[in-house]
Amino acid sequence: MSDLEDINTLEQTAEYLKLTEYQVKQLVSNGKIGSMKVGRARLFPKASIEAFVKANTTEPTPPPPHGLTPRAWQNLQRRNHLANRE
Repeated sequence: MSDLEDINTLEQTAEYLKLTEYQVKQLVSNGKIGSMKVGRARLFPKASIEAFVKANTTEPTPPPPHGLTPRAWQNLQRRNHLANRE
């Protein structure tokens, strides 16, 4: 499924999010993704799916400066912080 429809089934939503149907049901029961119930079927508006994706997308962490490893950068920041406290 490459594109979302205005209203999606549980199966379509799971496929789009690359999750199992059980995982999508858990998201619904935890209030993490909006849906509507029509009879026994659970339907997902496109806007609810897009809001879930947006709320759960993080920005990539920029690499440490000067070619340092993440751990070396963390140690340097810690040392600077301790030196500034004194």
